[in-house]
Amino acid sequence: FHFIVFIDDLSFDGNDASYKSLKAVLEGGIEGRPENVILYATSNRRHLLARDMIENERSTAINPGEAVEEKVSLSDRFGLWLGFHRCSQDE
Repeated sequence: FHFIVFIDDLSFDGNDASYKSLKAVLEGGIEGRPENVILYATSNRRHLLARDMIENERSTAINPGEAVEEKVSLSDRFGLWLGFHRCSQDE
């Protein structure tokens, strides 16, 4: 059997630390990822964490760059980004 896990409109808010679990699953670990499972996810955000959450982390961390990088790196685990930009009537 093969399975598709589909997550629609993926994002994380506030004090939600579950993004770390998802990141661990995507990276693989001791258990690894099953070969018969594929993950598809959509999100309306470029980065999966709210901007104010990232800024808050920057202001309170000992090394602000690393704290922000950890949070932003989750979106790097996804292979395809589609950008939708505003166009004028002429375009």
